[in-house]
Parts: sequence; structure tokens; C-alpha cells
Amino acid sequence: AELWDHILPELTALGGQVEQKGQRGEHLVGIRLDDTFDREKLSALLKENQVYVSLRGSSIRVSCHLYNEKKDMERLLDCFRKAKHESSPIFLNKSL
Repeated sequence: AELWDHILPELTALGGQVEQKGQRGEHLVGIRLDDTFDREKLSALLKENQVYVSLRGSSIRVSCHLYNEKKDMERLLDCFRKAKHESSPIFLNKSL
């Protein structure tokens, strides 16, 4: 849970939709992607950065375990950052 607490605020600000803490598992989390993400680019970035997740249509299933660390979650978040469409408002507003 602490691993998610570290990245969830920015992940949701980027447009990833995640169930509230009481409505999702501690280690298995689904992230719904809105249209501001380039899904193909995200898939390539995840693979390139050795971030192993399950892509499910417009969602991604992430399973964290004891051996995952904050740096792993930061790699995941970085892939989301880089997969934003350049025309999306969040990409254009660098102050967020």
C-alpha cells in the first residue's frame, strides 16, 4: 500500500483512474486509462523499462509484491508521464 501512496496523486492527476483504497486490493490494482494516453507508446515504454503489467483493453493491471520498491513504482509512473499525448492539457501545463 505504501508503494501506491507514493505515486497515486500524480498518476491520477495524469489521468489514470484508480479505485479508492477501500475498494481495491493492496497488491493488485487496475488503472483505467483515459484518451490522453498513447496506449501503444505506453505499452512500448513499459516493456522497454522492464515494467511487467497486464494490459487489458483501456486498463492496466499492476501487481505489486514484497520485492517491489519505490524505484519500481517510479519507473511505472515515468512510463505514464512519457505516454501522454502531447496535445493533452496536463502535458501542456508544466506547473502540475
